[in-house]
Amino acid sequence: MTVPPRPGADPSLTTPLPPRTQRVLMTLHVLTLLYFPVHVVLLTAGFAIVLCLAIPTVLLPGRTVDRLFDAVPFRPSWWVTRGELLHEGDAEWYRARTERAVQDILRGKSRWGQEDGTYVLPVHTYRALSACEALQIAAAYGCWPAYRSDAVIPARRIILIRGLNDAFAA
Repeated sequence: MTVPPRPGADPSLTTPLPPRTQRVLMTLHVLTLLYFPVHVVLLTAGFAIVLCLAIPTVLLPGRTVDRLFDAVPFRPSWWVTRGELLHEGDAEWYRARTERAVQDILRGKSRWGQEDGTYVLPVHTYRALSACEALQIAAAYGCWPAYRSDAVIPARRIILIRGLNDAFAA
């Protein structure tokens, strides 16, 4: 069930990203398989450096360590998994994937949680859906877009917060 867009609404919110061609998907999938071991080594080396510098990191100003890890994301946005390769453009598959991600947020098992209580829904979870559809799925489970100016960037991510009832339940 899709709500019709308001007149003058941003088209990037109401239309899904265009499907990638099979050639592009295969190329990105092969590059993902080749780069994955390098990525694991980079993450492991970064983790080892943080462990070795555990005491000095306390002395670093602000979120310096977080900014260092932002340079090497946990899952690069260009990666293509086997499921994405097989189901590119399949809205039902991405709808189910988005629902699982939102359910993980509600169960507290989301790996995309942040310190400020927000949760990131990366574009690879809702690629064949519009940002509005992804937000409707999240709203059905009690999650809402965060109160930030950059909460919804359809081509990259959506930042969600849990519903107010959940926030005050504990």
